[in-house]
Amino acid sequence: MNRTLESIRFDQSKSESSEYLKLIDSTIDPLSVTTDIVRDNKMIGCLKQLGLVWEKLGQSTSVRSQQTQQLRAKLIEIVERIKIEQKQLLERMFLDRENLREELSRLTEGLRRKSINISQNLSLIEQNKLLREEIESLSRIKNERLMRLNEIRAKMIEVSWEENVCTSLNVDCVTPQLETDIPSEEELENYQKRFEELDAKLAMKKNRFNSLNDSIQKLCKQIDFVPRTESESNLFGADPKKFIYSEKNMFELSNFYIKITQRYNSLYKEMEQSFERLRNLWNRLDIDPIEQQQFQSKLNIIITQPPTSRLWIDNREKKIDR
Repeated sequence: MNRTLESIRFDQSKSESSEYLKLIDSTIDPLSVTTDIVRDNKMIGCLKQLGLVWEKLGQSTSVRSQQTQQLRAKLIEIVERIKIEQKQLLERMFLDRENLREELSRLTEGLRRKSINISQNLSLIEQNKLLREEIESLSRIKNERLMRLNEIRAKMIEVSWEENVCTSLNVDCVTPQLETDIPSEEELENYQKRFEELDAKLAMKKNRFNSLNDSIQKLCKQIDFVPRTESESNLFGADPKKFIYSEKNMFELSNFYIKITQRYNSLYKEMEQSFERLRNLWNRLDIDPIEQQQFQSKLNIIITQPPTSRLWIDNREKKIDR
């Protein structure tokens, strides 16, 4: 918030007050200004011409003295007006400097940087110029960081961070805390890293889930698997959109896949053994190879492929027993 000149004067230290008074009092050097005016040829010429006019008019000494006093009064009035304007300008510049200092202080505090030291020997114009340049530089840094922060937050909104990422992973959705309104480079990196790590973790788990789920569905179909427990039912018919990709659930899904794979391998081994028995019977009975081939085709037996169902094994064993 901009401060008034009165509040500045009230808050200033003695050194600052002295500086202000010194600036005000030394704004105009009377000797220097007077000398410049007296030595000004144009001014001297005008005064001489004015004196000649008065002489030609035949004005008396008293009239000349009166007009000289009027001229002096007008000059003083003009100088006084200029002096007031310049003092007001000086006050505004002094006030501007204090406001610039405050703004710079807020920026350096927000960015956690040290403030620059500006020599008091410089003029107010030079001091204010340096302050503005530093504020402009720090403002660019501030805006760039806030823009990066907003970009990260926009991505989080785009992917429904809390709902799709944190909830799906069953993890705490708290993001790194910022010490000030302006994030540091380290805080931005941590913010970005937190988002990217969880997003990548979710993508990896989704890929793992899809791979396991596809394999489970294929294996279960081939062995005519029927879930026996609620847990098996949940895993067998897991919905990718509703599945919680927690470590516990992924572990259970992996175990379920191992269980189904073991069941599948057991049945496949059983099929191989049964087929070997069947082939021995064919050899002992001298079954014609063509007839064997027809029989295999009828039962859809391809020795290089796994069984398609538990029912196939049951039917095959019945044929062998017969």
